[in-house]
Amino acid sequence: MTIETVAVLLSINRIGAIAMPLFSGYGVDAIASRLNAIKAKALFTCDGFPRRGKFYDAFSTAKAAAANCESISKIFVLRNGENMIDDQGLPKAIVNSPSFFPRTAARATPSRPRPKTR
Repeated sequence: MTIETVAVLLSINRIGAIAMPLFSGYGVDAIASRLNAIKAKALFTCDGFPRRGKFYDAFSTAKAAAANCESISKIFVLRNGENMIDDQGLPKAIVNSPSFFPRTAARATPSRPRPKTR
């Protein structure tokens, strides 16, 4: 879990929406079933994460699950790795999130100056 995951979950709670944490290990059908059951509007995912010394491609699982869920209108992707995100064949909007999560952006600049500390 990353700090961005915590921020997203708290933000969803703050606006009064419903968040359903999912694990990419569930598989495409199980994730799609859960997304359809709650009529999910958006899906927050990452491109992948390191597991057992290899980079696990979480985006492919999320993409396949979202393709089977009519209610999904946006997919927000946090880039953790260097892999290219293949959004071909996905009719939903893809929002590449480095600008959404400035801490992880390659050239993020603060929108306001930080206060000086003693």
